This record gives sequence, C-alpha cells and structure tokens, in this order.
Amino acid sequence: MRDIAVTSAIMVFAVLASWLLSSLFLPMGGTLLILQLGSVACATLFSRFNGILAALFGAVSFNFFFTEPLYSVRMTNADDAVNMATFIIVAILTSELTAFYKKQQTALRKAQLQANVLRSVSHDLRTPLSSIIGSMETLDSYYHSLSDEDKREL
Repeated sequence: MRDIAVTSAIMVFAVLASWLLSSLFLPMGGTLLILQLGSVACATLFSRFNGILAALFGAVSFNFFFTEPLYSVRMTNADDAVNMATFIIVAILTSELTAFYKKQQTALRKAQLQANVLRSVSHDLRTPLSSIIGSMETLDSYYHSLSDEDKREL
C-alpha cells in the first residue's frame, strides 16, 4: 500500500511539474517526457504493477490536462492511443529490466560470497599444510643430522 501511495505522489509531482513548465515554456513533447520519467521512476523503484499504474496515471493525466479538449478524458485520435501504449510499454520494459538487473546483482553478491568463503577455507587449510610440508622436508633433508628428540618433534 505504501508503494502505491509513493507511486501516486511521484506521478502527482510529475503532473504538477509538467503543468507548471508547460504554462511557462515547455513544449508538448517535454510534457510527455516528464510524465514518462515519473512512470519510469515508479517502474524502477517498485514493481511492474506500480509502473503500469504510473503509466496509466501519466497517460490519462496527459490526455486530461494537455490535449484538446482540455479537462476531459477523450481518446479520439490515434495519437492518444499511441501515447497510452508508449507509456505502458516503457513501464513494462523498465520494470522487466530492473527485475533482471536486481536478479543479476543478487547472483553476483552470492558468487562473491562463495569466492570469499572459498578463499578463507583455502587459506585456513594452507597454513597447517605448509607447516606439515616444511617439517617433512626438514626430516627428509636432515634426517641423519637431527637428534632423536628433534625427529620426534618434527
């Protein structure tokens, strides 16, 4: 529920920013881009559902506030349908790419953890093995010159 509230807040902010900037100087394409940015942000931060919800919010807001007739939701020409489809497609693609990226990051962290454990275990095994090998080489090289006590200790 919190994600939906944040998604709504992001999109309301995007609509307000678009409205303010379009009343000052922003062309229609810039308005679309700001609303699309809000949709992409929601798809990236949350889930596919939130991305699609934001896309629908952005497309309907664009139609309501920025296309003739103003302050009505009428999708009478092909541009309106293309805008709606574009919003939704971009939201779906963004959420899928984000999910793939997060999955890859998790796999990378897991591989790094496994490599660190393997390095640690390898180091822990090498230390006693080195002393055993050193003792065996000493016995092999200096067996006849060592005392019986040194031989037992090695």
